[in-house]
Amino acid sequence: MSLPLFDAGLRKAELDAANAAYAQTVADYRSTVLRAVKEVQDNLSALHWLAVEAGEASAAAQAAGKAAGMAMSLYRDGAASYIDVVTAQNAALDAERATIALRTRQLDANVALMLALGGGWSSRPTATADTQ
Repeated sequence: MSLPLFDAGLRKAELDAANAAYAQTVADYRSTVLRAVKEVQDNLSALHWLAVEAGEASAAAQAAGKAAGMAMSLYRDGAASYIDVVTAQNAALDAERATIALRTRQLDANVALMLALGGGWSSRPTATADTQ
């Protein structure tokens, strides 16, 4: 039977190192979970506000389209110059571009939300039980 009588605190130091490593692992895990929750909340909030903004932009695009149509009617009737038509069409095009840009941001936020929820992205579809 052999027991060390004096190890100069080696076992205590090893225990302290293991406890410190455990505490670091717990802190890293907590940080990862908090970051993931923050990303999900941020993307959900972004989707909400982008939907509101997209609705307003869509209404603005429709109104600008109607204004462009009215300007063209006035031009045909001789009540407006072609500059007014071009200006109204330019405003309608700008509103449509803004709507498309918002839709793109919505799609980006959807992808970011899927990734934050743990989803992956693959160019090949995954096989399902029905196709096997």
